[in-house]
Amino acid sequence: MKRKIDTRSLVISAVLTALSIVITRLLSLQITPELRIGFGPLPIILVGIMYGPFLGALSGLTADLVGIMITLLGAFHPGFTLSAVLTGLLPGLVSYFFFKEKTKSKETLTIGLSVLLVYGFVHLILNSIWVNGLYGTPIQVLITGKFLKVIIEGAITFILLKVVYSKVLKKMLQK
Repeated sequence: MKRKIDTRSLVISAVLTALSIVITRLLSLQITPELRIGFGPLPIILVGIMYGPFLGALSGLTADLVGIMITLLGAFHPGFTLSAVLTGLLPGLVSYFFFKEKTKSKETLTIGLSVLLVYGFVHLILNSIWVNGLYGTPIQVLITGKFLKVIIEGAITFILLKVVYSKVLKKMLQK
């Protein structure tokens, strides 16, 4: 993770934010109003891990607001915007405060803890609270229904992040 915000980090963050918008709004599968399957958070998590909490949060906010303007998938709710911000902020905080040294094991811990926070706390708990507020579906029902989905998405996201970060982006960032 870089602490200095420069042109290169802004450009890479913008590209990853745009990728998140495309994945979330065009390549995700909306099963029910409460349930969508996709990997749109992956690029935002990457921004947070690579560039810290500020750019991670900014990327999440931008992806959510621009995505809403483009497609209007469901109703606007500030809670989901907060969830998008936390999707970039939490991995940035994990990377910034806990894992400053970039060894192979610390990268795995950073990615694992980031995925756990984003999928376990944000997607499973917070998003269930927001959906409960919108549709009145009981939170226990939402959490039970999303539990397997969140575990599968989280595991696949962990694997994809590990591969993408260690094999591609790490080499690209060193140039």
